[in-house]
Amino acid sequence: MVAPSPYAGLSLRRVLASAAGVVNVRFIVLPRLAEYLGSPRLVAEGKSPLSSLVEMAAIRETGSGMAGEGPLGAISDQPKLHRSLLNSYRDLDRLTKEQLDSVRLIRLERK
Repeated sequence: MVAPSPYAGLSLRRVLASAAGVVNVRFIVLPRLAEYLGSPRLVAEGKSPLSSLVEMAAIRETGSGMAGEGPLGAISDQPKLHRSLLNSYRDLDRLTKEQLDSVRLIRLERK
């Protein structure tokens, strides 16, 4: 069964167990189901899921690399900047290759 949260899954499991019992039923949350269904495709493309720990470490490293430089240097250690960078990277991750190429072209034209 797919539940919206771990707590909802636990609650549902307890309700079902108290009523009639359940046997051999898996309770998972939607993000885990998406990972389970999408992982074969990721592996076929030579990719792996990015853990949130590695993701935030990369964001913090990017932020610390800005320290004292450019317009964001003064706020490079602020959590709101890290959250903004994270959202930007996730938005970029959703783009197709063609869309990313057009973003690169715009960036090159501005230089």
